[in-house]
Amino acid sequence: MRHGSGYGFPTKVEGDELTALQRHAGYFDADRDGLVTLPETYGSLRRLGVGRFTSGILAGIINLFLGPITRGRATLTISVTHIASGVHPFDTGVFDKHGELDRAHFDTLFRDGADRLTRAELRGVIVERGRRAKAGWKGWLANQFSGAEARLLFCLASDTTKTVGGRAQPAISKLRLLHFYQGRLLPALARRRRLLRRRHSG
Repeated sequence: MRHGSGYGFPTKVEGDELTALQRHAGYFDADRDGLVTLPETYGSLRRLGVGRFTSGILAGIINLFLGPITRGRATLTISVTHIASGVHPFDTGVFDKHGELDRAHFDTLFRDGADRLTRAELRGVIVERGRRAKAGWKGWLANQFSGAEARLLFCLASDTTKTVGGRAQPAISKLRLLHFYQGRLLPALARRRRLLRRRHSG
C-alpha cells in the first residue's frame, strides 16, 4: 500500500494488500484514495438501495464515529488504512486489533450450532461483550453505532429465516455473514442491484 507524503494515509489502495476490515471499509471508498468522505458513505449506501433520508442519517453516524477515531482529529473523513482503530468493545470480536478476520471467533457467533443468525442473536453477542468491557460513555456511543450497523446489515442482507420461540424471524446465513466480514458482500449486493436496474430499464 502506498502512502501520501507526510500524512500516513494511502493515496491508493490495492485489494490484495488489505486486511479483511480494510476491504470491508474499502467498499465505501469510491475513488480508491484510501479515505472515505461523508458523500462517499452516503453514495455507497444509496448504491445498496438505502433510502435518501436513512442514508443521510447513517452516513452521518458512520463518519462522525469513525472519522476522529481513524484519523486522530476532529474530521468526518475516515481513513481506510487505520480503520482497525475503530474496533470497539461493542462489536462481535470477529476482527482482531489489526483488522484481520478471526475465523475461530466468527464460528462462536453461532452458539446453537445453526448455520444462520438473527439480528437479536447478533446484538446479544455484541451487548454482552460491550458490558463486560465497562467502557462508560464511549461504550454507550459504540453501542449505538453497532446497533445501527446491525439494523442496516439485516435490512440489506437477510437471506433466510430462523424459527425462534415458534416464530420465523429474518436471519442471515453463516456463509453470507462470512462474506460480509471478508469485505465481499456489500460490493456484490451493489453490483447485483445495478444489474437488476439495468435489466429493468432495458
